[in-house]
Amino acid sequence: MESVDSLLKRKKVEPIVVSIFKSVDVIRERELKKALSIIGKSLGPKEAKTIEELSYAIVEGIVSTPTNNLRMEIEQSNENEELIRVVSKLFKYEDRY
Repeated sequence: MESVDSLLKRKKVEPIVVSIFKSVDVIRERELKKALSIIGKSLGPKEAKTIEELSYAIVEGIVSTPTNNLRMEIEQSNENEELIRVVSKLFKYEDRY
């Protein structure tokens, strides 16, 4: 069972994690549209869907490990503000809370 302290720490970083996934998904969607516009005419709906699912899997595979590590580090560390500041800067997240 998670402690209240861990939950509060994790809640503080969650908006950044959500923002990272949204930003990466915008890039994924843009690049998918470009790729399908180039090769889409030669693809059937099933093949296009497979490529779209591949794009989701690639994003998930790349982004999940660092964001999960970020969550764990935030929960276990007492130096949260500096870590949050660095991650926010890396991903151009504007503090909204």
